[in-house]
Amino acid sequence: MSKPDRLSRVLDALSGPMGRADFHVNNVGEAVYHPPVYRRIIADRERVENVAYLPFPEAEVLPPLRDKTAAERKAEPIYSGVLKYFPDALALVARVSQKSNVKHNGPDAPLQWSRSKSADQMDALVRHELTPEHLDAESGEPEIGHALWRLMAQAQLIEEKRNRERGVRSYSGVE
Repeated sequence: MSKPDRLSRVLDALSGPMGRADFHVNNVGEAVYHPPVYRRIIADRERVENVAYLPFPEAEVLPPLRDKTAAERKAEPIYSGVLKYFPDALALVARVSQKSNVKHNGPDAPLQWSRSKSADQMDALVRHELTPEHLDAESGEPEIGHALWRLMAQAQLIEEKRNRERGVRSYSGVE
């Protein structure tokens, strides 16, 4: 079996989401990958010069996000409108965040929101709300703290989406 035929069989087994169009075997028997910018359809496997280029549909290009204006930032009194009102509740949420980070990411991991590990904010929120004063067995913190964390996580996701739709960069930096 020749080298191009062996490669062809391998490519059949490894074909990507677009099928064999992801690869072709050139005239010296090498597998050539076609990046997702375009796809090549090989018209004649023996004559590589017979290649048709089919462009992918253009992806929507969004304008870059802008920072919030001074007026927009002043209309969001984070310190005087939230932190000063609820310092103890926010301390509870911070403790829950710290203990959950250790649970989900390990004791040596930096504090981070691993968004992909749990995306069921609303279901988890309601589970924790059912017994708000009960102490969570793993964290030792009141369930209401876990519920608040989930509520804030869902609110963050919604605000990031709204900001993207308005063309505004979120404070989180997530685009």
